[in-house]
Amino acid sequence: MALSDLLVEMQRRQQSSKDKVHTLFASAGRAQESLRAELSRAEARTSAREVSREARIIKQVDPEQIRRTCDAGRAHELSKLEQKVVIAQFAAFGARVVKSVIDAFPHLRSRYSRRLLRDWGVQEGGEQWDRLVAAGSFGEADVGIRGLPLKGAAALASDAPTRLASIFKTGDVGAVLETLVGGGVRADGPFAASCVLAWIEKRRGTGWNVSEYLQWVLKTPSIRTQLVPRVADRNVRGAVDPRHPAAFTALVLGAHREGRVSEPEYEAFVAILTDPRCEFGDPRVEVSKPWGQIKQQEPAGYQALVERLNSEDLRFFFDKTMEDATDRREFWLGYLKSIRRTHCVLDRKSAAKIQQGLSLQPERLQNSYRRAGRFTGNTDVSAFCLWFDSHVIVEFSKTANAVYVYTTANFEKHVRPHLVQPGSASALKDADVALAWNHNENWERRFRDRLNDLGIWAR
Repeated sequence: MALSDLLVEMQRRQQSSKDKVHTLFASAGRAQESLRAELSRAEARTSAREVSREARIIKQVDPEQIRRTCDAGRAHELSKLEQKVVIAQFAAFGARVVKSVIDAFPHLRSRYSRRLLRDWGVQEGGEQWDRLVAAGSFGEADVGIRGLPLKGAAALASDAPTRLASIFKTGDVGAVLETLVGGGVRADGPFAASCVLAWIEKRRGTGWNVSEYLQWVLKTPSIRTQLVPRVADRNVRGAVDPRHPAAFTALVLGAHREGRVSEPEYEAFVAILTDPRCEFGDPRVEVSKPWGQIKQQEPAGYQALVERLNSEDLRFFFDKTMEDATDRREFWLGYLKSIRRTHCVLDRKSAAKIQQGLSLQPERLQNSYRRAGRFTGNTDVSAFCLWFDSHVIVEFSKTANAVYVYTTANFEKHVRPHLVQPGSASALKDADVALAWNHNENWERRFRDRLNDLGIWAR
C-alpha cells in the first residue's frame, strides 16, 4: 500500500472513531434528558398525591382550635394529626404557632426542615420567611444540603439561593441542578428554581451570554414549570413561587436588551409571553401583578416587549388584511414608540383566509391572529385600533374608509363597549364624537401635521 493510501486509510479510521464517539455522547445526552424528564414526571405525580392527601387531612381538624390550644401554651396536647397539619400548613399558621409545636415536639424539626425546602419561599416575603425558618430553631446538624457548605437555618434562609449562587464554580447550569438534587433538594421545587435563577442572574451580571441557560430552562421540565410563565394548556402541579416566573422574565428581557440573549432563544421565549393563553395576560391591556413586577424591575425591557407586540400586530393587520398597504404600515411604524396598545378586529372572510395554513406561519404571526378579535356580522371590512396617550385612532382594511380619530374618553364611552362583541365595522365609526381623515393625495404629510397638533409625534 502506497504511503498516500495509508494516510487516507488512517484518516478514514480516525474519522470513523470520532463519529462513533460523537454518536455515543449524543446517545448518552438523550438518555440523560430522558431520565431527567421521567424524574420530573415522577416528582410531579408525588406532589399531586401529597396535595390530595393533605387536603383530606386538613378537613379532619379545626385550624382555629389548634391556634387556641397553642396560644394557651398547651401545644403538647395536639394530636399527631394536628401536628402534621401545622407542619404541612406552616405558612398559614405562622411562625408563632409553628414554634410552639416544634418546642413541644422536637422530633418534628427534621420534617419541618424538609417541608421548608419543598415549599421554599412560596408567596412569602423575605422577613416573613426568615421568621418561619427561625421558628424551627435549627442547629447545623438539623438541616443542610449534602455537598454544600450552608448548614442549619442558613441553608433555608431567604438569601440562601443568592449565597449558593456564589459558591457554584461550574459554568454548566445543568450541573448546578444536579448538585442540588444530589444534596436532597427536589428538582421541581421552588428552592431549586430560586438557586438556578440566582445563578443565571450572577452569570449575567458578570457579562455572560445567557442564551444557553434560557435554552436549558425551556428544555428542562422541572425548572420550566417553576420559572417560565404558564400557558393555559400546560398542566402544572406542585408548589410554584409566583414571583419566580416574573423575575425570570425580567432577567431575560434585560439580558436581551443588553445583547446577551441570541434571537432564536429570545424568539422562543417571547412566543410564550405573547401567547394570548399566557397566565400573565397582555401587558398592554391591563398590567397584571407579574407584569407590574417586571415593569418595575426591568422598565426598558418591558417597553421593548410592548413595542414588539404593537409592531407585530400592526404588521399583521396591514400585511394580511389589505393589499398594497406598505405605505400605511410604514407610516404607523414610525409612531411605534408613541403607540401604547393596538387591537385588530377581523372580518369573517379575512379570518378564514388567514387561518388556512396558519400552523405553517411563524409563531409571532400565529399569536397576532390569536390576539385579534372577530366581527360577528357579515361585514367585509377589518379594523385596527391604535391607542396613544390621549387619543385612539381606528384604521380600516378597505381603502375607501376614512381614519377615525377619537379622544380616549370618547372612545372608551362610545366605541369600546362595542369591542366586547363587535357586529361590524360600522360599530367603530361614530362621526358625532370623532374626526374623520381621508387617505387622499399627500395624506402622509397631512396626517403627520394633524398628529403633531394632537401631541402625537413620530420618534
